[in-house]
Amino acid sequence: MEWSIHHTILSAALASGVVVGYVAARSHFCTMGAVSDWINMGDLGRLRAWFLAIGVAILGVLILELTQGLNLDQGVSPPYRTSDFNPFRHLLGGLLFGVGMTIAGGCGNKTAVRIGGGNLKSVVVLVTIAIVAYGLIWLGGYTLLFEPWLSAATIKLSGTQELSRLLFGDSMAAHLVLGLLIAALILYVVLKDSEFRANRELLTAGIVIGLVVAFVWWLTGSSTTGPQWREYAEFSDTPPSRVATQSLTFIAPMADLLHYLLAPTEFHRLNVGIMVLIGVILGSLAYALLSRSFRIEWFADRNDFINHLVGAVLMAVGGVLGMGCTFGQGITGVSTLAVGSFLTLIGIIAGSAAMMKYLYWKMMQEG
Repeated sequence: MEWSIHHTILSAALASGVVVGYVAARSHFCTMGAVSDWINMGDLGRLRAWFLAIGVAILGVLILELTQGLNLDQGVSPPYRTSDFNPFRHLLGGLLFGVGMTIAGGCGNKTAVRIGGGNLKSVVVLVTIAIVAYGLIWLGGYTLLFEPWLSAATIKLSGTQELSRLLFGDSMAAHLVLGLLIAALILYVVLKDSEFRANRELLTAGIVIGLVVAFVWWLTGSSTTGPQWREYAEFSDTPPSRVATQSLTFIAPMADLLHYLLAPTEFHRLNVGIMVLIGVILGSLAYALLSRSFRIEWFADRNDFINHLVGAVLMAVGGVLGMGCTFGQGITGVSTLAVGSFLTLIGIIAGSAAMMKYLYWKMMQEG
């Protein structure tokens, strides 16, 4: 089989996932853990790392839009800046995802990282998310169960939902200035803490993950690689899956992985999201083996199993409704400055924080 631009992009996506998996495993980069540290101990270290990744990703996208022809207004999967703006969908999806990841012990990325470290509970979580998300995305479940009543909350915008365009109109200068201000504010708040600056692992993790998000945007959507990739797909006898401008996300790729595994000889079903997901598992596995931290872990009891199962279902539903996860919306989506992404991010943090408060209260009651 002749090597093509498609194989190059899939290979680069796999390598990107390996980097994220290795760095996340080494630094314990985890959104659920970040919220838990904040709520339960007042420790903002991991939350700062997450927002550092967001700030770096925003800067990366601005640079790519200015110098590499990156266009996030069309041909993007998922369509973050779509003119069909549904605030209720984003908030509800974020809340459900935040609650689910807290019950299941981690988000989509953390699930992949834990699988690499030997956690079999996370295998069950991934399989459950994949099945539920597959039903919603590939079998029309979302259209049947959610679209009829969610569509009523959709607002038709005259342009995209990118923040500067809603505020100042179609001005590239306004977009760049507002984006730089938001990124600068995030980076200032994150980096002003000397204790965080001294934590090299979290500092490195935030920077590297933000850069990887920007890199995958460049890989799939820049003027250097994007047009060649789309041309390859257009003239392929069997067009490959999800050839679109995109970056890191994990819920839809889990559904896509199941879609591929149902027909594993149909290699055109492999896509960027699947390769990133597999890469994260491999990167985490590499760290676990090198650090000798690989441990097989199973459910402690029946309640532990049920909690992970319920959490996985909520993450799948929330991830589809909110059009992304802690990475897919919380970093990748926010890097596009789409209003819906900010709402999903707020929903995820609020849902996770509320669930942690409830679990703590329940523990105190039982104690």
